[in-house]
Amino acid sequence: MATSTMGAVDVATLLAEDELEAALDTPVPPRFGYAIEVSLGLESAGTWTELPNGDRVWRLRIAAPGAYSINLLYDEFWLPAGGRFFIYNADHSMVLGAFTSANNKNHGKFSTGLVRGDISILEYYEPADVRGRGKIHISRVVHGYRNFFGPLKERVRYTGTLVEQQ
Repeated sequence: MATSTMGAVDVATLLAEDELEAALDTPVPPRFGYAIEVSLGLESAGTWTELPNGDRVWRLRIAAPGAYSINLLYDEFWLPAGGRFFIYNADHSMVLGAFTSANNKNHGKFSTGLVRGDISILEYYEPADVRGRGKIHISRVVHGYRNFFGPLKERVRYTGTLVEQQ
């Protein structure tokens, strides 16, 4: 399966920025992740597998080393009737979807929630009778550097070790 690996994220710098912003008179919403600009779509990334009946499955593995979670922002998202889209982590302990044509928006954009871990696998099933009509294009991969899946006391990952934040 094709993999798109994100570059390193400087967690120490992000945490320092977060501290400065928290000290402002006009607080800003807390940040949990760092958005990485990408251009990943059905035609430019991933792997298509043709099924015996003419249907197809597209898969893409996204790796964000060190991330607690990954979520995705799409600048193009439209699924035809019968199309099904899933996102899951490496051990399949968390699955989002199926997203279907019911999730299409008039503006053609979309976002998916947090998937636990530093690997997300995208899988789009496309029936033969709607071949080539689906649109999935990711514009940002959000590397979650704050652990929303852990205990209430917030933890962050920094160079491979866990550091507790007060």
